[in-house]
Amino acid sequence: MHLCFFICMFVVQELIDYDARPCYSTTFLTRENLPLIFIGNIKNNIIMLNYKVFDSTDSISDKERLETINFLHTHLDRFRDTKEAIGKAIAYALGEFPGSGGFVLHGKKDDELAGVVVMNKTGMEGYIPENILVYIAVDNRFRGKGYGRELMEKAIDLAEGSVKLHVEHDNPARFLYQKLGFTNKYMEMRLIKK
Repeated sequence: MHLCFFICMFVVQELIDYDARPCYSTTFLTRENLPLIFIGNIKNNIIMLNYKVFDSTDSISDKERLETINFLHTHLDRFRDTKEAIGKAIAYALGEFPGSGGFVLHGKKDDELAGVVVMNKTGMEGYIPENILVYIAVDNRFRGKGYGRELMEKAIDLAEGSVKLHVEHDNPARFLYQKLGFTNKYMEMRLIKK
């Protein structure tokens, strides 16, 4: 009886130590009506998606590659690139070019693709972050449920080294990125040669 309570409290303490972000507090009662207090951000402490990672060692099938390209092209909305550009970023993440690497992350909810991340290695350790998050998208039907944050956290955990990303100033996802610790150190400028 008391052992269950002790173990549960130990797990809760581990969650508190791991996750220093703002949290919720909920009280549950055990069978013996002993209070069990759960403290933690429930969405961030419970895995809501099932993940599959594709990289140079775990390749993607042609069907999964096409599904990923179409998913990103559809769900990136007004921030989308061409299917050809998306395909190149995926090929780069899978190590199909010399010196390339990274990963493609699928997040599924009940066997349905809910979100995708494409992370490329930059190969520039020490002076530019080692990774660039090229694409992240969540299916429109699954937005507002914490899946985007969960995908970001999983991608950050999988990436070896620092991560950078580009985000349009009017993209509401930038607030999530800021909450996760991304900062805007520089203004990006580009010269596009024709």
